[in-house]
Amino acid sequence: MRIAVGLTQTHAAKALTASTTKIAKMERGWVPMRAPDVRALCELYGVHDLGTVGGLLELAKVDRERRKAKGWWDDYTIHGVMQEYVALESAATAPLR
Repeated sequence: MRIAVGLTQTHAAKALTASTTKIAKMERGWVPMRAPDVRALCELYGVHDLGTVGGLLELAKVDRERRKAKGWWDDYTIHGVMQEYVALESAATAPLR
């Protein structure tokens, strides 16, 4: 969305009073997105459709919950990206709530 409206990570960082490093990490999924950040970025990017904003807020919420979740894989030694992969795979195959 940011690129589509011709803005840089610096523009996004200023809107959140954050660093460009934080924006880069958010865009790569390395850090969780907070609801106020999602709303502020949607406003900056001109996204006003309630369905789109609501969907992004829900995705951010699910991601934060997933990051806190514990699962069967916690009983095993799994290194690096495999740990994230196993958690994602488990979430992807779980029934919807």
